[in-house]
Amino acid sequence: MGLVKWMGVSSVFYSVGVSSLLAAASVFMIRAQDLDEHIATGLSDKQSEAMGWRELLKNRTILAVFAAIFLFHLANAPILPTVALYVKNLGGSDSLMTATVLTAQIVMVPVAIFAGRYGERWGRKPVLAIAFWVLPLRILSYILARDPRTIVWLQALDGIGAGIYGVVVISLAADLTRGRGKFNTLAGLFATALAIGGVVGPVISGFVVQHWGFKTTFLVFAGLAFVGAGIFTMCVPETRAENRGVTASLTARESPAA
Repeated sequence: MGLVKWMGVSSVFYSVGVSSLLAAASVFMIRAQDLDEHIATGLSDKQSEAMGWRELLKNRTILAVFAAIFLFHLANAPILPTVALYVKNLGGSDSLMTATVLTAQIVMVPVAIFAGRYGERWGRKPVLAIAFWVLPLRILSYILARDPRTIVWLQALDGIGAGIYGVVVISLAADLTRGRGKFNTLAGLFATALAIGGVVGPVISGFVVQHWGFKTTFLVFAGLAFVGAGIFTMCVPETRAENRGVTASLTARESPAA
């Protein structure tokens, strides 16, 4: 917000570039001795072969999560730029436009800590379900807002979804591959679902905003978000309990008594 005030909107792109370089450089702070690539794939100490692609793609839970993630990001990705345009349309300043991003980021950090802690206590599904159901409610709430400042405060809900998703989806991938391998592959599939939704969503939103306006856009994408939340709620079981069963089974097979 400070850079935009002093240097204009174009300063956002320079700050993103600098931040990206710092993020890339931080990879060199990871110590090689802290990594176990074999265990990180989801295999146990005594396993050497991971499950095949077919087994991965035939898993109904994985397919349901893939579809839910795609719809989540199909609905979520275009909302931030659309909201920034909506703020401007309501007479908001450039600083308020950038505040829509800052508000979400401030909320995202403590929510990510919450997600990591309570994803272990409550389970993956109830915590991730919060992110899925907050999204359609957030999108619908923009229709009722007429003050650009109200829009900025509503963006705090974006931080809830982003903070939870970024943490719990990795735990979900680990649960579904523990003892069977292919963790990186599954995480990549989930990232692909995110990317497809993130590309298609803004294309659709641009067309809808141009021809039918902001209200229709928010209604359409709230509907898509509701479908994604419904698929996740009805078709995805709690993976933490499943993970316990897999771990116990592997332990029994590897024990001397067995």
